[in-house]
Amino acid sequence: MIARRAEFASEPTFKYLLGRLLNIRSEEWPRLVFLYGMALVALIGIGWGETIVVAAFLNQAGVQFLPWAFVISAVASIGALFVYTGFADHVPNDKLFIWILGISGVGIAVGLVLLSLNLAVGAYLLLYLILSVPLADVYNVHWATYVNGYYDTRAAKRVIPVLSTSTRVAGIVAGLTMPLLNRAFPPSATITIWLVSLGVMAALIWLMPRVLKDKRAAGPGGMAALTPRVERPSYFRNLQQGYEYIAASPFLRSLALATLLATIWLALINYQTSAILLDRLRSTVAIANFVGILSAIANLIALPIQLFLLSRLIGRVGLGNASLVFPAGAVAVSGGLLVAPGLLTASLGYVARTVFRTTFRSPIESLLYNAVPLRVKGRTRAFVGGLVTPIGAILGGLLLFSPVVHSSVALGVLVGAVSLGVLASALVVRKRYARALIAMLEQEDYSSLLSEGASALTAADPATLNWLKDRLAASTSPELTIFTARIISEVGGKEAIAILRNAAQTASDTRVRAAIIDIFASTGAQADQVRDLYGEFLSDADANVRLSALAGLAQTTGAVDGRFKDQAIQLLDDPNIEVRAAATSLLLGSIDAATRRVAAATLEGMLAQADPHARAQGLRLLGQTGDLSAIGRLMPFLSDPVDEARLEAVLAIEVLVQGDLTERIRRGKAAILEAG
Repeated sequence: MIARRAEFASEPTFKYLLGRLLNIRSEEWPRLVFLYGMALVALIGIGWGETIVVAAFLNQAGVQFLPWAFVISAVASIGALFVYTGFADHVPNDKLFIWILGISGVGIAVGLVLLSLNLAVGAYLLLYLILSVPLADVYNVHWATYVNGYYDTRAAKRVIPVLSTSTRVAGIVAGLTMPLLNRAFPPSATITIWLVSLGVMAALIWLMPRVLKDKRAAGPGGMAALTPRVERPSYFRNLQQGYEYIAASPFLRSLALATLLATIWLALINYQTSAILLDRLRSTVAIANFVGILSAIANLIALPIQLFLLSRLIGRVGLGNASLVFPAGAVAVSGGLLVAPGLLTASLGYVARTVFRTTFRSPIESLLYNAVPLRVKGRTRAFVGGLVTPIGAILGGLLLFSPVVHSSVALGVLVGAVSLGVLASALVVRKRYARALIAMLEQEDYSSLLSEGASALTAADPATLNWLKDRLAASTSPELTIFTARIISEVGGKEAIAILRNAAQTASDTRVRAAIIDIFASTGAQADQVRDLYGEFLSDADANVRLSALAGLAQTTGAVDGRFKDQAIQLLDDPNIEVRAAATSLLLGSIDAATRRVAAATLEGMLAQADPHARAQGLRLLGQTGDLSAIGRLMPFLSDPVDEARLEAVLAIEVLVQGDLTERIRRGKAAILEAG
């Protein structure tokens, strides 16, 4: 009967180690594999398509058509996001995603037809637009919506950083294999492979809810659809309110200006580097091969930075200072292109506007919006992303129509001047960010901080964390202390562990100690420091604290057979019956047979006690064993003279029968599928 409690030990060692390293729970793996697989397939295909289309566009049309591409793409982006917003609240997320991929696929097919008719310039311009609008602007917005539909805030904090690595992995794979594709296929065949990859992603989106039997994200809003629906303002109303908020806030005005200048610089540097690449490499295949390998190397370097270094950088120097990394890099690259224009500096410019930007600018810019209340954040980001960014691209494109582009020196001076503007605006943002953040925190508005569940970057800003730490230390109210501790756990990352552990150790109120342990347990944290915290409070004087510590240990894989086993065994004699029951449940899951026998003996002792509450606790544990043979042990208690014990016996039998029936149905379905 007890043996079934140890079945988790059969989980593959590699899966266990990977899950602990990435902080992914075992039940989350199937969906994560689906999402990661569909993202990887699509992004590799998009990487191949983008590399060959941009190279062919430069070779067939020339850089003189790039400004037209920038302007047309930006105008189309404004319209596409407007149309998308109209459908986003009314069409299921998975169906809308398939529509987006389908429209993109139709556009690619039309491009292939134009290529077959020798209309190369029109074909590559259309394919460039497909890459820039539905497969960039709209895709990125809806991918976040689609993924968030499957996860709550806490789960998203663990899963999204893992999913975000698919971009880097896809960039590495697509880049390294680009020369092989060019050797084996003509550009039209590579574009066809890109089209097929979108079809595969659409098929996986359709298949996932049917395989996982979970349609939470099928409806508009995903998990958010479980809450009462509120009528949302129109897209134009969002833009209008976003403008009003930005106009009233010095911080948001400087942030919008920084975004505008950065977008203009990206258009200019794109043109400048593309002209050099075309001049030095000359052919579609040569450009595609060079850019592919360059992108692969850059993504290979960026992957560990994204996973391990960026959050540490923010924690060390602060978010405001970290926001200067991209502007400083832009100035350095622009200066290099002005002083020594060539293939090397053009390569640095290409990396700066692609991988360097998505590594250092995009995630940090998202975190900067944490300095504004949640009611403001969504609308300001809608205004900046839906209007300011496209306007910046349009202005950049219009600047490239001027005679200045005919002189490489004059163009270099223009690019350098704009990069200095990007740096200057970033310095203003850094200064005003601290003021805006403190103003928001002093108003006790933490909604913006707690909403960042789906960020690809889990980093603690020292300014925010220090303010919350001081507030935690100064609190004299248990309720305020618990609330502040929860916020620290949400936004503090790994730094939160030491802060909350110290708060629990110094708390005289047992409710605070138990609540802080419960906060850690609810996050599913697996760090050794968290395990040490649980172990430390197993000997707390208060039973509720001991109970919380046991619950926390139950959430950490393998803890029952670690160094806390002896402490848990001692709790089998705890004077509190709930603590004894929790310790028994924990030890019944041990992989050590002797430990399970000790726990089983304690369980039998509970069933034999005269105290009906103790018997009820023992009966509940029997139901948790998952072994149908326990029903025979439960049957005599159906006639127990006390209602509490009889009720627990009935519930335990129900749990055991339902669990076995579910398993039989699952095996039956599997057998039918195999036979078919």
